[in-house]
Amino acid sequence: MEHTMGVKKLARNLYLLGGSPSTLIILNEEAWIVDPGMGGEERCREIRGFLERKEVEKYRVYATHAHPDHIASAPCMQRLLHIHGLEASLAASSLLRDTVIYGARAPKNLFTLKAGDVAETIPMGWGERLGDCRTLGLPGHSAGHSGVICEDREALHAADAVFGERLLDRVGIPFFSDYSSALRSMKLVAEYASAGYRIAMGHGPVVRGGRAVELVEANLARLRDMPRVIKGLLEKPMSVGELAYRASRLMGAEPGVEGLILNEVPVKAVLSYLVDEGVVEPLASERGVLWARRN
Repeated sequence: MEHTMGVKKLARNLYLLGGSPSTLIILNEEAWIVDPGMGGEERCREIRGFLERKEVEKYRVYATHAHPDHIASAPCMQRLLHIHGLEASLAASSLLRDTVIYGARAPKNLFTLKAGDVAETIPMGWGERLGDCRTLGLPGHSAGHSGVICEDREALHAADAVFGERLLDRVGIPFFSDYSSALRSMKLVAEYASAGYRIAMGHGPVVRGGRAVELVEANLARLRDMPRVIKGLLEKPMSVGELAYRASRLMGAEPGVEGLILNEVPVKAVLSYLVDEGVVEPLASERGVLWARRN
């Protein structure tokens, strides 16, 4: 791959600025900046500097979803933020983002990843053009989570539908808010990996061929294992917090407070799936709501 001032060339008119998350840059007469990421003014200067070196003056900004690490630098790009309609209200309100993860306004110093309100957005759907690429529905990580696919170059930016091994090992449980949707999206990414597409992700390497198939399958294995892990832990009723802690440890992670709060979200998503399957039920107790296997 060509390296230009820290930017990797993925394919014709397609570049990736490294980071966690990474930023996809689609160069046409009008460029698209996908996931400006964290870093504020410094990140924006990096992106604009690259565009200047490529002599591209016009650009638009798109976010694959509204999690703070993907949109924090959007305001300093000085463009309206294009984002899926289901994510627009989350981009506009940090309170809504906190509510999705924490259940209420989170304490100011609890989460390390923060972003302000991005009130000015342009809602988009799936299948819409970003230059000579298009948006691809990959929900599950969040309701309107999107990838970006460039079919003529066999390249897919999967954003947070899949993760690199380093992040998987650190968090233990991939973050998702809907189990069935996340599983379908991962399977779709696996199909593109098997077809030889180069797979880029928000938090992880760029991979292709056998390496891409291996990494996506590692994500799938972790996701498919979650219902079994949760059911196995429910030899006695447990709270969501207890399940998140024990499941994280079983997955090889040692999360702190922030990690456990985040991991409670996918645990709740798996519990919802298991309740719908008729194998788990909630119980009211003086310890709060506990979850138990159905007899």
